[in-house]
Amino acid sequence: MNTVFILGAGASKAVWQFPTMDRFFEAEPESEDGDVLERFLKSYFGARNARNLEDVVTHLDNTLAGLGSLWYGDGNSERIEAERLRYCVLKAIRKRLSTEGKTPDYTGYDQVFDGFNHTDRIITFNYDLGVETYSCLPQKRARYLQQFRMTHLAEMLFSQQCAPLIGKKAPDDEPLILLKLHGSLNYLKCDCTACPSRANIFVRGPGDFLCPSCGADLEPVLVAPTMYKALEKYPKLALIWRIAQHAMAEADRLVLWGFSCPTTDHHFAWLMRGVFRSRKKPLWELAIIDPQHSEVAQRLRSIIGEKSARSWKYYYNHAEYGND
Repeated sequence: MNTVFILGAGASKAVWQFPTMDRFFEAEPESEDGDVLERFLKSYFGARNARNLEDVVTHLDNTLAGLGSLWYGDGNSERIEAERLRYCVLKAIRKRLSTEGKTPDYTGYDQVFDGFNHTDRIITFNYDLGVETYSCLPQKRARYLQQFRMTHLAEMLFSQQCAPLIGKKAPDDEPLILLKLHGSLNYLKCDCTACPSRANIFVRGPGDFLCPSCGADLEPVLVAPTMYKALEKYPKLALIWRIAQHAMAEADRLVLWGFSCPTTDHHFAWLMRGVFRSRKKPLWELAIIDPQHSEVAQRLRSIIGEKSARSWKYYYNHAEYGND
């Protein structure tokens, strides 16, 4: 029985205590860039408990796009300021979601991924490297996950050749285990319009890197849940979405952990409708791990329907799931 795990911000919070979208900007700024960002956030989004990372990134992306001719004339200064602020936001994301110096509680990963096998997949909307860090450690459980390497995913995201058969195994029979639909701290892209590698994504460790083709700085591939023009800017992400779609269409079980199915994530809703329209039979089981599991289930049912799974199961947290 193959399982697809869908991880949201709640999963990373449970293990790493990373902030969720709606709590991301509650901490005090720690640099001059942070002061610049704080002034902007206070002016446009008010109190710290009202600042959602999704709203901030979407606002800046809309400003940079200009919404057609809205910023014609004096709008150039708006775009310049938005570019600086977006850079500040990216720095804040990289700092606050860094695993360095953190003391994680791996119990959550141990309990949820217990029994993980070679046919299972992980789909995540998180930017952090929590699962990657865990996969490198000698844990007692989730042993197959310890064999996970980024090698073939990195090759696919950079290659100009045809991708391997969707949903099947990559070269050397190593499956594509971890699928990050909204990008990652270690997904980097060249933003130089003249660069021959501009469409590709580089998979690297933490740090600053230069494009090997043109020498320009590489920027993190981090996409807001609205996915505004994301596949135009990062076309290789579409490959990850396609593989994720196939994985869910072939799965026997889905496990949602800390993913709230936000109503603003229209691309996720579109993906799930496509998945369940293509399935030949309902899921054997659909499990939701979340303190607000009733609300999550209600939103998910509105997308895929009650009969999409033979059994719906609900767990308040990973401990309850692990004890079942």
